[in-house]
Amino acid sequence: SVSERQQQERQQAPEQVWWLNVFFLKDGSWEPGQELDGWSPRAYPSREECLARKSFAESQCAKNPLAFPTTWICSHGTPLREPPPGMAGRAC
Repeated sequence: SVSERQQQERQQAPEQVWWLNVFFLKDGSWEPGQELDGWSPRAYPSREECLARKSFAESQCAKNPLAFPTTWICSHGTPLREPPPGMAGRAC
C-alpha cells in the first residue's frame, strides 16, 4: 500500500521535489539504485532536507559498508535515471 508520505510526495509539483538518488559501481559501470530492490530514489520537499538525508546515508554507509562503491546525489524535479557525466564513486 502507498504510505501517507508517498501520497504527499506525489501531490507536490515535480519542480518542488528533491530526490535522493543512489548509484552503485558494478562491473565497471554505474547502475541506478532503482535497478536494485529497495534502493529507489526518495523524494524530499526541499534541497536542505535532501542534503541532510544524503549526509545521513553516507554516514550510515561508512558504518555499514556496502558490497559496491556508491554515490548519493540530490536531484531537483525528477529522479535520475543515468549517472551524471564523469561521476566518481567512493567505497562505501
